Amino acid sequence: MSVELPGRGRPADAGTDRLTDGMFFDRSGAPLTLRELIRLFSDPEYRFLARDVVPTPGGREIEVVTAWLGIDQRAGIGDTDAEGEGEGEDQPVIFGTVARDPTWTGGLIEGLEWWARTESEALINHRRLLARLSQQGG
Repeated sequence: MSVELPGRGRPADAGTDRLTDGMFFDRSGAPLTLRELIRLFSDPEYRFLARDVVPTPGGREIEVVTAWLGIDQRAGIGDTDAEGEGEGEDQPVIFGTVARDPTWTGGLIEGLEWWARTESEALINHRRLLARLSQQGG
């Protein structure tokens, strides 16, 4: 099945690679086509690096999730918000670590969203956020 791009008069898959050049990356930072991104993104084993639950003194649980996003986040967050500032600034920001309350719909906890360029930085962020929430009790 092909879909017409508005105002372009050609199927969406005929040249999609050119339209998305430099936007999508695998976990190692290698460029992907849109088709490859969709395939990898639909695989939870590939997409999620770590998931943990931190109990709070009030009996609430907070989930910490670290995931590969596949899309360079620099445009949305600004380049300086990623961990490892000053190193590899030309690398795409493709990982995110968030804290969420699983009882809320959407449930991201504001201010507890961390970004990373590499898988190892993302896992460090995950451990740091777990430690921070454990010390603060959520």
